[in-house]
Amino acid sequence: MDFLALLVTLPTKQSAGRMRVWRALRSLGCATLRDGVFLLPESTRHATALSQIADDVSSVQGSADIYMLSGRDDIQQGRLVALFDRGKDYAHLMASICAADANDAKVLRGLRRELSALSAIDFFPGEAHRQTKAALAALEAAATGEPSNVSGKIRRLTNADFQGRTWATRKHLWVDRMASAWLIHCFIDPQANFLWLEDPRHCPRNALGFDFDGAAFTHVDGLVTFEVLATSFGLESDPAIARLASIVHYLDVGGLPVPEAAGLEPLLAGMRTTLADDDAPAGCGRSGLRFPLRPLSERRAHRMTEDRQRPSHPSLAQAFPYWLKLGFISFGGPAGQIAMMHSELVEKRRWISEHRFLHALNFCMLLPGPEAIQLAIYIAWLMHGTAGALVAGVLFFLPAFVLLSSLAAVYLSYGDLPLMAGLFYGIKPAVVAVVMFAAWRIGSRTIKNEVFLGIATLAFIGIFFFKIDFPWIVLAAGVLGGLGGKLLPSKFKGGGGHGTSKKAYGPALIDDDTPPPAHAKFSWGKLISQTLAFAAVGGAVLLVSGGQKTLADMGEFFVKAAFLTIGGAYAVLPYVYQGAVEHYGWLTGPQMIDGLALGETTPGPLIMVVTWVGYLGGVAKQVAANPIAAGLAGAAVATSFTFLPSFWFILAGGPIIESTRGELKFTAPLTSISAAVVGVIVNLAVFFAWHTVWPQASIAAPFSGKFEWLPVVVALASFVALWKYKADVMKVIAACAGIGLAYTYIIGW
Repeated sequence: MDFLALLVTLPTKQSAGRMRVWRALRSLGCATLRDGVFLLPESTRHATALSQIADDVSSVQGSADIYMLSGRDDIQQGRLVALFDRGKDYAHLMASICAADANDAKVLRGLRRELSALSAIDFFPGEAHRQTKAALAALEAAATGEPSNVSGKIRRLTNADFQGRTWATRKHLWVDRMASAWLIHCFIDPQANFLWLEDPRHCPRNALGFDFDGAAFTHVDGLVTFEVLATSFGLESDPAIARLASIVHYLDVGGLPVPEAAGLEPLLAGMRTTLADDDAPAGCGRSGLRFPLRPLSERRAHRMTEDRQRPSHPSLAQAFPYWLKLGFISFGGPAGQIAMMHSELVEKRRWISEHRFLHALNFCMLLPGPEAIQLAIYIAWLMHGTAGALVAGVLFFLPAFVLLSSLAAVYLSYGDLPLMAGLFYGIKPAVVAVVMFAAWRIGSRTIKNEVFLGIATLAFIGIFFFKIDFPWIVLAAGVLGGLGGKLLPSKFKGGGGHGTSKKAYGPALIDDDTPPPAHAKFSWGKLISQTLAFAAVGGAVLLVSGGQKTLADMGEFFVKAAFLTIGGAYAVLPYVYQGAVEHYGWLTGPQMIDGLALGETTPGPLIMVVTWVGYLGGVAKQVAANPIAAGLAGAAVATSFTFLPSFWFILAGGPIIESTRGELKFTAPLTSISAAVVGVIVNLAVFFAWHTVWPQASIAAPFSGKFEWLPVVVALASFVALWKYKADVMKVIAACAGIGLAYTYIIGW
């Protein structure tokens, strides 16, 4: 295990600052290695907390540095762990528990809070923790008559086996027994009869006991009886019942406060005091339970039953229509595409659970390439193996490929017409705003301190003034991030992850407890064979192209581009521009801007602009006698080689890379690269603006020709619409196209 070490030096005059830092370190549970050196087990949460303390130290003219520390061997590692021993704290708490009055509710609540706080900083709990927890639980049980907590597995049961039964519990109902009776009547056994027992030891043999020691349903592993019943009968994933369970748990045994509990507790206490018998607070009469609730409609009850059942596993043929549909409706960039998949796959179809969906998304966020298509490939791969991954991935970009290829053909044939020229005159400044907005959006997530700001600035200077190729900038940023992650971990901690979620939408096909399928397990033989297979596919594509040099150059170039898309499609656009426009001459700068605009308004990932580049490049270099055949050949090579690595990352390298997710030594270089990408995107925006405002300019004469004032106004207005008013990108581009068309016809083209 690794530890984070915070080295702190504070000025002697800063007594207030010293006390504030000491309290913060104590609340985190830091161990003291020596004077001014504090330790915590390595984790992202601890790195963030120590970084905040380091910033606080710096603000009072002190010095603070964070380092990674680990023992040389098991003996030294054991000594480091021993620094976190909480034995004295538990002994003090145990003495308070032994001296406490079981009837003093205020004292019991204080002891529970003290144990919760101590447990939160007990990173290596042992026997002292177990004994103290058990002692407090016994004291609480003695005070309230609550059943003792037992350990065991909660079995799944079927409602049909528990109909028309007699259910028995203790008299003098309180929240857990009252809520459990309601749950039994409404969701488990509508014909239930209830007995209120003076002494649970005299429970009839034919009765099902609940919420007392030895009952069929009682407290298990920290869950109260209501939660045990809900789990036993598959009700725990219903959002309303889950919320009610949290209230019951808090009112019955404590724990995390729930806002609604504040009003319910005095109400229940008053009912218990004033009503004569247990039938009244439970809503019971001689004929059985009469709850003041509307009965569930048959349709709603059936739907709730369906929601509690795990969906059946669809075949690949049954999943095919969804993946095809996703390819046609995947507008809105990666955020919109991911949201669509979440809504359909997690919430509606329940093919994958919320936790597993976010796990897959965080994995894909670490990979080069478009994360939305990789997420689709990943989920389909889990469900249907390699065949599913290929189907989902290809269908994700196929509609956009067909559409962009068709638009490219129309553009080359009719692009000089006044109608088309006017539309693109308005679209180009909108693209400038879109790219600048992308730089701001990525920068706001990535540039968290002056180090990342410096990396972004150096990247801009390097590519704008010194014409350094994009791959070298990525390499340099990665090296800086790798070194920074070791030397200054607090400055290079990653951001923008998707974290975890506690949302539940019912049992999922790929649920939290579903083991990974056999095809998702790593083996060297599988890795080698799949790598060779992908290399063979790439070779076959080039072989079919007839060995044409331009197509071979495209294949090599776009494979490199695929490995450089860390930070999204905008990150690789400067590299694509450098190669496609300046080096190979497959298209012109204005044509690149036009293609980016069309890429923003078509489904699929934005990186699909490579289809446009490939089509225009194939026609420009005449890779075939027929222009349409030449364009399609170029588009096919550019698209296939761009997306081929994404398939390889998931199918072959996924198990390896997934195991590194969340480790600072892997995320720091990627975060550093993302910062450099911001500077590169700003350079791209400047370049596009230059071509838009001075359309006749060249490198030799950068400000020659007429200055176009309208694109400046349109670009600024578009940026404000995107940034301040959160306008939809497609609507902004459409409005700008209309402005350009109107302006062109007013002044005459």
